[in-house]
Amino acid sequence: MPIGIIGAMPEEIEQLRSRMSDVHQETVLQRQFYCGQLQDKSVVLVQSGIGKTRSAITATTLVAKFGIRGLIFTGVAGALRPGLRTGDVILAKEAREHDFGTAKPDGFELGLSFLPGQEYRPIVAEPSFYDLALQLACQEQCLELVSGKNHQPQVYAGIVATGDVFVADRKLSAHIYRQTEADVVEMEGTSVLRVAEDADIPCVLVRTVSDGGDSDEFLDFFAAVASNSAAITEAILRAL
Repeated sequence: MPIGIIGAMPEEIEQLRSRMSDVHQETVLQRQFYCGQLQDKSVVLVQSGIGKTRSAITATTLVAKFGIRGLIFTGVAGALRPGLRTGDVILAKEAREHDFGTAKPDGFELGLSFLPGQEYRPIVAEPSFYDLALQLACQEQCLELVSGKNHQPQVYAGIVATGDVFVADRKLSAHIYRQTEADVVEMEGTSVLRVAEDADIPCVLVRTVSDGGDSDEFLDFFAAVASNSAAITEAILRAL
């Protein structure tokens, strides 16, 4: 059974695709799925597109059509937690939606507490890939990480906040951090973890910090620092 690897944007999967062998393509729902070998493991690599809906469709297709045994999401994110710097990597098995909730007169409340079973809760996947990634992060010789701003990148265990909005505002970034206590913010992780949770397969989110969640400066660095997530993804495959 193959391992599924998802990135939202072309730059987030290109390094991995270029290193695959015995590749053949399948087109499903207007997505190109690259089936082949990477680090001597059978994988299916795909660009999902941006946002929760596109990534959920993609992850579901990997489970239902390709019968994957686990998922890795590779890519970049904006920092929420103070102290994170461009090039740092967050490894996560848990994600929290910051835009799923109830608009009340006194503000926005996460979750739909008035509906049974729809209360706010984090999404948590089976942790074996995540646990392995944390072990590898302690072995610096396995990883060759780059920085966008002359900083030695660090790898942290953390939590991801997900929503269908690109966060380029300092006040919104601070608000999401207060609501979710997540380390980084992005647009796909929760939906991918939810599919993995429903399918009862392991999943890890590998998110490299590309910006401070308060501007669109990620364009300056994201292609370069996305290689950090790719390097950790390959290290996970080698160790499986």
